[in-house]
Amino acid sequence: FSQLNKVEDFILRRRENFSYLKEQLLDLDAELLLPKETPGSQTSWFGFPVTLKKNASISRLSLVRFLDERRVGTRQLFAGNLTRQPYMMNTTYRISGSLENTDNVMSNTFWIGVQPALTKQMLKFTADKIEQYLGIAF
Repeated sequence: FSQLNKVEDFILRRRENFSYLKEQLLDLDAELLLPKETPGSQTSWFGFPVTLKKNASISRLSLVRFLDERRVGTRQLFAGNLTRQPYMMNTTYRISGSLENTDNVMSNTFWIGVQPALTKQMLKFTADKIEQYLGIAF
């Protein structure tokens, strides 16, 4: 119950951390598809989803390994194109369209944390490491 008393502050900090991280990564839009908040909403972000663009010159696996080696925590996306999940193999379903965007999300998205305990310095370190990997910084 004591955590519930802190929920408003937690949401505010997550939103601030998300905004800060997005600002730090804006110059990487040639390679990265950065998330946007739906107009009229106020999201309490679970994390910061990073999606490599279809034409990106890097792979998600190589970037995530690079970050992991530098102690930047990431998490894989848990879903994407559900029709590609083993559970769906013997299930009847209907598809509308090519699902190319969901395939891209499934193959090229990972999360970076925005939890309230992260400082601007920690988030800047994360953004700097992504920039370093993409060859923009240094």
